[in-house]
Amino acid sequence: MRQRVLLIRKHIALVVLVFSAVLLNGCARDAVIRDDLSGIQQLKQRLETPSAEDVFVVAHRTCWRGSAENSLAGIEQCVELGVDMVEIDVRETSDGELVLMHDETIDRTTNGSGLLATMSLGDVRELQLREEAGGPSAVLTDQIVLTLEEALLASKDRLLVNLDIKETLYDRALAIAESVGVADQIIIKMRAPADDPRLVNAEFHGRTYFMPIIRECTDDPERECSQSLSAAIPTYSKFDPIAIEVVNNTDAYLLDGVPAARALGGRLWVNTLGPRFAAGRSDDKSLKDPDGNWGYLIDHGVDMIQTDRPEALIDYLESRGARRAE
Repeated sequence: MRQRVLLIRKHIALVVLVFSAVLLNGCARDAVIRDDLSGIQQLKQRLETPSAEDVFVVAHRTCWRGSAENSLAGIEQCVELGVDMVEIDVRETSDGELVLMHDETIDRTTNGSGLLATMSLGDVRELQLREEAGGPSAVLTDQIVLTLEEALLASKDRLLVNLDIKETLYDRALAIAESVGVADQIIIKMRAPADDPRLVNAEFHGRTYFMPIIRECTDDPERECSQSLSAAIPTYSKFDPIAIEVVNNTDAYLLDGVPAARALGGRLWVNTLGPRFAAGRSDDKSLKDPDGNWGYLIDHGVDMIQTDRPEALIDYLESRGARRAE
């Protein structure tokens, strides 16, 4: 399967190189999506075929508005909305089970308290998830903490899945995905330089999709950051990334990297979860001024957006013809 995907990706990369000048002038190439493919196969083909006329929508921690964060109801709501991909957070219980939880503690999202790592799966299963983003005043739902296996089964043949996961759990998470039969539906991401042994020696290469996270350096730089996006992107070419996730403080940093992302043949992923991810542009600002926020990013080459407002983003994309009709 992966060999076939790589051949398709290489062909796509050649097409992108030929048309990159046209793309950079704001004219999108048409992605030909085969109608004879199943829904999930079409979704994968769309992922592998970047197009300014088909912006991918990624729901952060599932579609939690009106349900619960990282929940089965959140996954189901994403399916109903027509979201392309869900991002889920994975942590480990004291007895070694992988479950969906963003925080180190269970305080914010459940009716319990304490460190998740000190609790068994049985302990965690007794808890109820709090509504939406949680907090002490949030209403309790009928949703329980999911295992990774349950979340992947719920997404199988319906959604692509981005795993936000600690590096020590990569191999086990991928093994679960392979056992469920969804290894070709997930993206594993890592924030590490291309020559970092953690990335070079990772065992997920060739077994699933990969996406590096590249962060713009600030006045208080972290180790995994880059001064130049255009210089950083090509260094990942040997890993055949399906997309590049960018965390930028300035517009100039993002725009500098667009040609390199196009030449690589992958999508360009930006987060609009809050102002610190995309040079001040955010979901909240997009609700008031979509053209100046989501629209600005799309106009300048972004074709994959992670959001806490998937329904509003889908509506906006459809209104401007930037989403493939299902």
